[in-house]
Amino acid sequence: IGTQLGLPAENFSLAVKAGRVALPQWSDHIASIIEAAVPQPKSAESAAADGDPAEAVASVLAEVNLDIAEAVFTDLSLKGLKANYRHQHDNWALDIDSDRISGAIRYDNSQQGLLALDMQRLNISEGAAHMLRRFIEGKPIDEKNSSRNKTQASASAAPHPRHLPRISARIGSLSYDKFNLGSAQFETSVNRKGAAEGLSIDKCILTSPSGRLTASGSWTRSLARGASDQTAINAS
Repeated sequence: IGTQLGLPAENFSLAVKAGRVALPQWSDHIASIIEAAVPQPKSAESAAADGDPAEAVASVLAEVNLDIAEAVFTDLSLKGLKANYRHQHDNWALDIDSDRISGAIRYDNSQQGLLALDMQRLNISEGAAHMLRRFIEGKPIDEKNSSRNKTQASASAAPHPRHLPRISARIGSLSYDKFNLGSAQFETSVNRKGAAEGLSIDKCILTSPSGRLTASGSWTRSLARGASDQTAINAS
C-alpha cells in the first residue's frame, strides 16, 4: 500500500476474455491504471521530457490478445471480436476479426512511417469514426466522462501533417453507417521538407456496382507564422 506500481521493463503481455465490454466507459479506468503504473513527472518540464504515460506503456507492451463476445464503441457494436496486437521496437501489427471489421493493420516506422491496412471488411459508424479521430489526435475517446479533457484540450492542437504516417490501404468491403461504399484503395504520402509541410492523397478509388469514384488531393500547412492551411480535392 502506498508504493508505486511498476511495469516490467519489456515483453509485457495482456490477455482479455470477456462477454460484453463498453469501451468508452472503460477508457478512464484504463487511463488511471496506466497513470498509476508509470512514474509521473513532478514538473511540466520533466513531463515534456518523459513523454505521455500511454506511450511509456506502449513501449513495453509486447502483445495483447482479445476474445470478446461483444465490444461496444458508442454507436458501433462488434460481435465475436478476436484481436491480436504485437509491438516490437517502433513497429506494431494488429490482426482483427469480428462481424463488422476483419483484416490486418501494420505500422512500419522505417522510411518515416508507413501504416498499411489490408482489410477484408470495414464497417464503421459515425461515432466510431469520431472516436478513432480523437485517438489518433491523442485525445480522450470519452469526451463526457474524461477528467483529462481540459488539460489535453489545451495541450493538443490539430495534428501537423508531418506527424502523420504514410498510408496504404486495401479494403474489400467498406461501409460507413448504412452506406455501402464498395471496395476501396487509398494511398497517401507526406512532405516534411521545405517551407511547407503537407499530406498528399495520391490515390483514392471506390468501386461499387453503382460506379467508380477516383479522387486525389492535398493538405498543406505553411511554416510561416499566421499562414492558413490549404486543402484541395479532385474527384472524377
